[in-house]
Parts: sequence; structure tokens; C-alpha cells
Amino acid sequence: MGLERYKGLGCGLNLMGVGISIYNPNTRICNRVYGGFVAPVRHYQFVYSFGYESYTDDYKVVAVCKSNNKVKVYSLKTRIWKKVSDFPDANLLQDGVFLNGCIYWLDYLPNNLPNIVSFDLLKETYSQVTHPRYDEGEKKLDLGVLGDRLCVLSSYAEKALTDIWVMDGDDSWTNSLFIMYPQDHDGWARFW
Repeated sequence: MGLERYKGLGCGLNLMGVGISIYNPNTRICNRVYGGFVAPVRHYQFVYSFGYESYTDDYKVVAVCKSNNKVKVYSLKTRIWKKVSDFPDANLLQDGVFLNGCIYWLDYLPNNLPNIVSFDLLKETYSQVTHPRYDEGEKKLDLGVLGDRLCVLSSYAEKALTDIWVMDGDDSWTNSLFIMYPQDHDGWARFW
């Protein structure tokens, strides 16, 4: 997890993987969070996400253990880690992104097909989200937020381009734009 921000609060992972910090730059208060998973496992085996649940007015950190799909949610309001149901079988490669009360992850099923899973911070339930109809060929996918909508960036090294798909309100996707890069580029493009 890099530094994730929402409504002025920032959340970041300690470089040694032993704690998470939630920082409010206005008050200069930093809350250090420990104890999510007690196993002595390095941070790279986890994915973390940060978001805000408006109904309960609470900031939450979601930690997924990649090796066994166990999930814990930390509430800034109660300062307690809570175990929730296991993450659906998947291969998470990236931290999730937050949008409208949900955390979204791009994961890969056993057949290497991409899949999008959401976690509702209020209900603490998972849902599958439809994904765009990507072009054929080897691609690198990144999940993000563009404005107030979920987006998927689909980069094709051999085509020297990245498609940007934006999710519409009815769970359909629009290929809103594409970015071409020079033919002599070095391979995959990443965007943040």
C-alpha cells in the first residue's frame, strides 16, 4: 500500500511491514495500528486497503492475507481488528481501491482470467463486479478511480497502448479513451 487518502486522512504501511499508520495532517495526529495478523509474515504477503464508511462515520483498514485468504477489518472508531469472512478464492496482486463505501480489488482466477471483487465496508460482504470486454492479447490490468467512477486500465505492450475503461452506473463499461505510447517504449505502462 502506498499512501492512501480519503477525506483528509492518510493511511500508509510501515516499510518493515509491522504496522499501519493513519495520519490526520490537520491535527497532526498519527494513529499507529498493530495486531491485524499476528503471524510473523512479511508485509508483501498481504494486501491492504483504506476507506470511509459514511453510515457509521468510520474509517476502516481492510487486510487480506494472500496465502490463506483470511481477512481482517480495522475500525478507527472502535480501534479493534475484526475477522470477517474469508476472501473468495483469488490471486490478489495489488492493494484495493476505495469508492463509495466499497473496496474494489482486481484479482485473477485460477484460469488466469481477471475478476473484480468488491467489499462493502458497512455490510462486510463481497460481490463480484462485471468487468470490461478487454481486447485479446497479453495485457497488464490496473484498477483505479477516475472522478467518482471505477476504472480499469488495460495496457497492451505489443500494441503500445493503454485502454481506459470507465464503469457506468448500470454496471456496464465504456472504453472512454486510450493512450498510445511510442513504438520504442520499454514494455508495460503503469499509471497512478
